[in-house]
Amino acid sequence: MATTHLTSAFPRAAAGWRRRLDRYFPQCAETQCQGRSKRLALPRWRNSGVYLHRNWYCSAQCLLPALEEAVLPLLPDPETPPTRRRRLPIGLLLLNRGVIHAQQLRAALVLQRERGEGRLGDWLRRLGAATEADITRALAIQWGCPVFPLERDQGYRQCVGLVPLNLSQTYGLLPVYHSRDRSLLYVAFRDGVDHALLYGIEQMLGCRTVACIVNESAFAAALADLESRTTPRETIFDSVRGSFEIAHAACGFTERLGAQALRLARLGRTLWIRFLCRSGPRDLLFHLPAS
Repeated sequence: MATTHLTSAFPRAAAGWRRRLDRYFPQCAETQCQGRSKRLALPRWRNSGVYLHRNWYCSAQCLLPALEEAVLPLLPDPETPPTRRRRLPIGLLLLNRGVIHAQQLRAALVLQRERGEGRLGDWLRRLGAATEADITRALAIQWGCPVFPLERDQGYRQCVGLVPLNLSQTYGLLPVYHSRDRSLLYVAFRDGVDHALLYGIEQMLGCRTVACIVNESAFAAALADLESRTTPRETIFDSVRGSFEIAHAACGFTERLGAQALRLARLGRTLWIRFLCRSGPRDLLFHLPAS
């Protein structure tokens, strides 16, 4: 019994020492790194480096190949058609719930077709057939999620900085509630839920997300409030396209900001890179071309 106990204890002890060694004397994940064999000469407190996907790189030069490899699969594929979200049309939902009549629905559809713009809900509101609250409730039913009372709840102010303001403006989404233990985040949508966006936010923040729907006017008011209260901490690129260009720009920001770790995810047509720095997170957004 004693021999078995000692034998089983040694691997655990070895694993513990290995974790301590990796913590204080990390080894660069870039196999071509010149200092990789000099691990003990590069303690973490002298050469902080940067983490990407739990791998540590001693410099931006070593980070570049790994970052380019991580960016490549996130770029749009021109051969892959965009996926279409199939839901029960909002007009039929309102009709089935008795909010509008068939004649009102037909009139709104005619106006939408003739003008060639606008959402059906907007035309129903202009005709006086439905209120903003009617449209919001129907959207919540359409997407199977709750309505969040954004007009009465200012919890979104506590979520400042979780998602870049530009992404909120571009995709009509807003973090509105973050649990105390930071494991759960409610994300409000203005027009409809995009689960790919939710997944990207989960990747970046490391928490579970729950979708909800909010009134369009309340969303606009909250967004205007944030724009007046906060200073954007994001840099936006519209012309950078290739994986090498993106990785090279991100490595430059890594050195400039002294970032300790990087995270990246694709949200719609935007590549979002977050730098975790001692002074707080900073964001780099690349608006990608259409697939």
